Amino acid sequence: MAQYLLLMRGGEEAFIKATPEEQQRMLQTYNDWGASLATAPWVRGGQRLKSGGRMLRGKGDGTAVADPHFAVEDGIGAYVLIEAADYDAAEEIARGMPTLLHGGAVEIREIDAGDRLE
Repeated sequence: MAQYLLLMRGGEEAFIKATPEEQQRMLQTYNDWGASLATAPWVRGGQRLKSGGRMLRGKGDGTAVADPHFAVEDGIGAYVLIEAADYDAAEEIARGMPTLLHGGAVEIREIDAGDRLE
């Protein structure tokens, strides 16, 4: 079985525009989904990420510049490391991620089991 990294991107705009009651329902959806991961046999790890952060962007000359205000769609709100038979199985798991209900996206990336970064 291969391992896949599921990256939850975006969806914050829907939350910001929602009423306080809708925000509570949205948060409950995420909390319920997160709790279900605790018993899922295919989960290998994961965590919600704090908002904000920095992105380094290369200038093409070997230097990098920190961008402390990168766009919301660049932001990753959480990640989950899973084990699945193939991309189709990983995609089926990713379809349950609540960010898709709010206009967000899930990036699915297979972990390269070759040489490890040391």
